Amino acid sequence: MELKLWEVLLMFKRIFVASIVIIAFLSLSYSIHSFANEEDTKAPIDYSGGLLDNRIGYSAVASSQTAKKDEVTTVTDNDESTYQLLPRYDGGATRLDHFIYELTEPTKIGYIRLKTDIPESQINVYFLNSSGGVLKTYTPTSTTKDGSLIKLPEDISLVNVSKVAVHNKSTNDVNIMEFNVYSTIYTEEPVTDEPATDEPVTDEPVTDEPATESKNVHLRIQMVDGFEREYFLTTKEADDFENWLNKRLNDEGAAIYTFKTKELPRTENLVYDKIVYYEITDL
Repeated sequence: MELKLWEVLLMFKRIFVASIVIIAFLSLSYSIHSFANEEDTKAPIDYSGGLLDNRIGYSAVASSQTAKKDEVTTVTDNDESTYQLLPRYDGGATRLDHFIYELTEPTKIGYIRLKTDIPESQINVYFLNSSGGVLKTYTPTSTTKDGSLIKLPEDISLVNVSKVAVHNKSTNDVNIMEFNVYSTIYTEEPVTDEPATDEPVTDEPVTDEPATESKNVHLRIQMVDGFEREYFLTTKEADDFENWLNKRLNDEGAAIYTFKTKELPRTENLVYDKIVYYEITDL
């Protein structure tokens, strides 16, 4: 049967459209396959070379906690498949929402790596002196909690640090897969001579304490009778208060804490059993 011209043109048009669809499908399949292979072959992050390699930490209710609680072993093992649950923030300071690690010696820290299961979570990294006082604080962004190497601001990298702590300030529990900190002389390039040491590059004497203490904080305390007490303190005075609370949690120290600062024209006594919770805010 002889085909008419318009029928021939329609047949070629259908063949052309079908060819375009097949080519597009094959291209898309190849792209998806290539992307999947790229993800599968992506090299795992190497967290080693830091100051916390396989170091055992401990959980605590505050950065100044001295009485060690549960040991934390899976966060610094260079294995993302293992993790440790870090409970959410508790304004009453009763939840173990801190992981604390002690360094071998005071060191200047220039870089960190952090991997969590919730990038949007608020995780604070505290750089502490030997007594647990906060020298500096750093909060990684949501795009840097994937294990990538983070260079710290200069004001942090100039401080000698004795301890580091990870604090979950979120309203949700967070799994910490990996965490490590690195000295200012750390490099990702291969080292052909002697391995990098943890010694800070400086001629200045090593000290655990910051040069000055001028930072002020706002302390708010909720009492069982419904009243709130408010104090404006230095970080040293706030640390003293937290140290007293930590001792009382372990049934140590006096049952009454006395506030007597240059800002107060009188002394105020607080009974431990009458405190519901407290909150410290930087000014």
